[in-house]
Amino acid sequence: MGKTCRIILAAVVFLVVCLKIAVTTMNAMQHIVIFIDEKQIVCDYTIVNDRIYIPLRQFAETMGAEVIWDEENHVVNVKNNIKFAASIPEEGIYMYTFNEENNCFKNVIVSFNGTSKVFEWDGLQAMYVSPQLYYIGSYHGNNKTLAIILTKDRGTGVCRQDIHLINMENFFEYIIDDPQAVIVDNAVMTVTTPSEVEVKIGNDIVIVDIAKVPFEYSALYPDEITTIYSGNHVSYEFIEATNTIIATTVVEASPLKYIGNFSVFYSFIDGQYIASRIEFSSPVITVDKLSKTLRD
Repeated sequence: MGKTCRIILAAVVFLVVCLKIAVTTMNAMQHIVIFIDEKQIVCDYTIVNDRIYIPLRQFAETMGAEVIWDEENHVVNVKNNIKFAASIPEEGIYMYTFNEENNCFKNVIVSFNGTSKVFEWDGLQAMYVSPQLYYIGSYHGNNKTLAIILTKDRGTGVCRQDIHLINMENFFEYIIDDPQAVIVDNAVMTVTTPSEVEVKIGNDIVIVDIAKVPFEYSALYPDEITTIYSGNHVSYEFIEATNTIIATTVVEASPLKYIGNFSVFYSFIDGQYIASRIEFSSPVITVDKLSKTLRD
């Protein structure tokens, strides 16, 4: 019984991030379904003196921890890889990461005034770049939104950020349009000559001459270009004065020549964040920018 008590205590320590657990069902197969927020875990269980016991290893490993049995000392070691990532302490918002792999993390825990939820997002997020948190709830009445900006990919010629928008009243995550998809739907880019690119948004067209791009924007000056693309450099920012989220995507021409930027503006419309405007800007075009309103 002493060993069982120590194991139960270890499980309690593992849950130090204050996740809410609800036992919902048991059956004759001696399995129990546990919901940690919306994450479902199925565990074996046994009942001793009217108390439910679950295997520590099965539960802890599901939550991203490592369980090691020390045979010599008869000790169970639980290595919890939950790590603090970012916070807005004045709002009671804290973010933790777990399931680390190759200096990246798979899952996050968002805690708000003692209530927490686990989020499982597609792909790995880089741990060496701190997440950016913005609390933008005061602009939407009762809708208190947390914006989390993560660096998803970073390397030579690539730097991509991702954004997640969470309603902190109920931990509902808003779906936000992929800026690259918005660009594909509303803009056309064409290589018209070996040294010129045409960019069209709506009925407006500009021509970018790669020979006129300043050196500080692109150190390479190829004699000719063959393709044009965007999406290797994606960044997000929040403009507090206008309560606007902006996704900026760099436009490049192969081989590695800077052309300009697409900016997608997101606004809170009808209870969701929607792409409301798209713009193209470049240091060498004669007009200030190309712009198209998508939603008023």
